[in-house]
Amino acid sequence: MKIIIISGLKRSGSTLCFNIVRSILKSNGRSFSQEFCKDVKDFTEVLDASNSSDIFVCKTHDFKVVEFAKSRCNDTLNITTYRNLDEIAASGIAKFNWSNENALINLDMIVNNWAYAKKRNLLGELVSYKSLNADIKKTIDKIAKYLNIDISNQEISNIVRIIENQKDNMSNVNKLTLLKRRFFFLLNFIAFKFPILKTSLNIKIKNKLKYFLTSGNPDTLLHSNHITGSNPNNLEFDLREEIHRKYNAWQQRNFK
Repeated sequence: MKIIIISGLKRSGSTLCFNIVRSILKSNGRSFSQEFCKDVKDFTEVLDASNSSDIFVCKTHDFKVVEFAKSRCNDTLNITTYRNLDEIAASGIAKFNWSNENALINLDMIVNNWAYAKKRNLLGELVSYKSLNADIKKTIDKIAKYLNIDISNQEISNIVRIIENQKDNMSNVNKLTLLKRRFFFLLNFIAFKFPILKTSLNIKIKNKLKYFLTSGNPDTLLHSNHITGSNPNNLEFDLREEIHRKYNAWQQRNFK
């Protein structure tokens, strides 16, 4: 089995990169399974359920998943998406309503996780959020080359159309209803009280149900308000100045 991991920073275009990889594989006629894995435990569960697939495509924000995958499978590739930290903060505030304090806490975690990955050579192929938006065709070609897949200009154009259609369809996804939220919380409560139910449910059924209940798409991993269109100029002045003070030199050293 080949494993392809999109190990992106939070709010850095990792879902877009994930869907580019999926589209490249489909255009090449490759069969694959896919999943978002929060941590190594998730990854282990899903990998065990995906052994019949030639390729397993995983999206994660945890570089320990990359480390574990490489220890399990020699044929593991990973692509890391990244983005300027003030933009990540603005996106997190727009999407999750982070407080200024929480924004800085999340950025500290990102910086620490990046250092962990860099020290252990887990970053893989780097793809910037800027490149995903500025020249998506060139970025698709770059990703295809990294995956060692030949792709024509026409196929690249087709993938661009697929990505644009995904964005359009995502805008029509409804927000979570109160009923769905209550049902989701009820299932979590039951699983907490009766762990055997949680472990005995088929992993694919669990995740299909999860995405249905969260108004998300189990194939694209897109969900309500996924793309924030955030602007760092919208950050409060003091927060933006603090981000620049703490992280500008670090970004210049680490983000190319």
